[in-house]
Amino acid sequence: MSAERLIFHLGDFKTGSTAIQNWLAREGTAYGLGLMPGAPHVPLAQCLRDPARREAEFTTLARHLQETEAPLAVVSAEHFEFADPNLLLEAVSAHLPGWIDRIALVAYVRPHPQALLSRYTESVKIGSFDGTPSEYLDWPLTRRRMSYSTRFESWRAAWGNAFVLRLYDRSSFPGADVRRDFVQAATSRDPGPLSALDLNRAPGLKALALARALHQAVGTTAQGSAAERARWTLGRELGRLMAQAPELTDDPFLELDQTLAQKIEKVFAADAEALDASFFKTSPMVHALREARVEAPVETSSPDPDIQLTIETRMAVSLWGRLLARGLSNEVDAAEIDRIWHE
Repeated sequence: MSAERLIFHLGDFKTGSTAIQNWLAREGTAYGLGLMPGAPHVPLAQCLRDPARREAEFTTLARHLQETEAPLAVVSAEHFEFADPNLLLEAVSAHLPGWIDRIALVAYVRPHPQALLSRYTESVKIGSFDGTPSEYLDWPLTRRRMSYSTRFESWRAAWGNAFVLRLYDRSSFPGADVRRDFVQAATSRDPGPLSALDLNRAPGLKALALARALHQAVGTTAQGSAAERARWTLGRELGRLMAQAPELTDDPFLELDQTLAQKIEKVFAADAEALDASFFKTSPMVHALREARVEAPVETSSPDPDIQLTIETRMAVSLWGRLLARGLSNEVDAAEIDRIWHE
């Protein structure tokens, strides 16, 4: 058998991609959805600018499409957030002949206020950013990644109606379940209630302070190095462990204060209006900005280690961070650390 259609699940980051991938791997075939081997398909998302890598990845994908028994094949990776839609179109045309008209592309977009908090939390957790939420908003990478309208319009320009953008808002999902929403987007029918959703609790204030203290002790790692990749892997594992820690069950979540909510609205108002005009009828992106501004308290607690952690805790975390830094100082050892703990 072979697949009849191919679904590219394009992310974005922090929009439930891991939950979708894990569920597809376990139960997707029962619903006619076959997650292609090797998920998340980061190499496929990252190979588009390299002709040799692109040919190898898409040749492998073509083989998997022929071998699967599911009518709908799924490729899924958050890293398509960084991909060029025209290069993906070129790759499909060159290496998947006859598939252009049998492809759908699904992406999710999270409203700017919630996206900023979620992305900040993830960046702090893995050690790619150490600063305040307001400083994170000013980070050029944040501004670029959260300027949605031009990026998503480029996907539609390249792929036309094959590209579908979904709002990431649990209150709008059937059963408040992004997995169920994805199945509906892929198959045009609601599958009904699915198995229990794996809860992925975001780090709270103390957890974020612990992560910041640890990464501060680790120090800098070279961009693109094995050490950097390893610290990101360890940060994700640390996040999973903190989510399971009974001591952090009641750890309050990070919130926007009024000043930051107003700043987010000012920065992204035009982007929200453009995205709503292009993709949504009820202006959810603009409403999310206004709602955040109205509901944000005047002051909120900070994930600052000096505020959230005792002196004894800071000392212990600092010692472990410096110990970890020794393991990351050698590229061979860092690569092995990444291999051992990589999800």
